[in-house]
Amino acid sequence: MTWEFDDDGEWTANSAIHDDGVPFVYRIRVHEEGTFHVEGSDSELVGDDERDGFKTLELAKKFCVGNDKDMIAENEDGDLTRGKRK
Repeated sequence: MTWEFDDDGEWTANSAIHDDGVPFVYRIRVHEEGTFHVEGSDSELVGDDERDGFKTLELAKKFCVGNDKDMIAENEDGDLTRGKRK
């Protein structure tokens, strides 16, 4: 995954999971208390739940990479067109 820091103060990366070739996006935001939150990401990746409280950016990124690997294992070609992950 390639991460970019944007003008909104968040890190974003395209997932290997896609819908008809359009990748879903992970977003990581740092909160005032210094923890990193996986929030605002496409719901197809993490559902409606936010993943928060990671102590480091590296741990938040590792969660996203691991989640992608798990989803790819469930959807061999990475295309969620035929059904959304719950």
